[in-house]
Amino acid sequence: MSDLSPELPPLAGPLGELRADGLAELTSRGTWQTFRVGAVILEQGTPNDDVHIVAEGRVRIILRRPEDRDALLAVRGPGAALGDMSLLNESRRSASVLAIDVVRTLRVDGAAFLDILRSQPEVMFAMLAVLSRRLRDAERRLVDLGTHSVKTRLARRLLEHAVGAVHLDDDQIRVEVPLTREELATWVEATPTEVADAMESLRRTRLIESWGTGLAITDLDGLRVAALM
Repeated sequence: MSDLSPELPPLAGPLGELRADGLAELTSRGTWQTFRVGAVILEQGTPNDDVHIVAEGRVRIILRRPEDRDALLAVRGPGAALGDMSLLNESRRSASVLAIDVVRTLRVDGAAFLDILRSQPEVMFAMLAVLSRRLRDAERRLVDLGTHSVKTRLARRLLEHAVGAVHLDDDQIRVEVPLTREELATWVEATPTEVADAMESLRRTRLIESWGTGLAITDLDGLRVAALM
């Protein structure tokens, strides 16, 4: 579903630091699209002819593996750029992107996006910052896998997911985690049984508790300790 809107809501990350002229250039060259929960925004293996900037909602990035279970690579929210890497690499999309919530994106045609990067150094440097952050996150996950337990890795992923979550009160943060146990397992790079055991350990120490379809972080400082952060 698409619509026209003159304004881009406040964004997180490097794209949120763009000045008005950079944002205006993006919005003037793009169109707005809205995706229902579960909708496919980008499909792995398809030609890359556009870039989406997430304005509202969260997305899951999935690596399709026909001979194995799909792997959850990341969960991203407002400010995330989708499809930019394969556009710059002139390759097909390397992963699929699905809407976790109702998601609103600014879709920019690929040729127009490349033209903006050439003509707007501020946007180009913001995208370099986005790519640098992804590389740093990937390096950290490699270190996590080699040095930290499943429980520590799970605590770190939950803290990442808590960004922008609904605050219940001074002590609790409601974190909606609409992911299957299998998806959590691939995100943490562990088996579903290992993730279940780690989740139960965090519950026993009263760092988290069940809350409807999601989780409530009941001890944010304690969860940071469990995450070694």
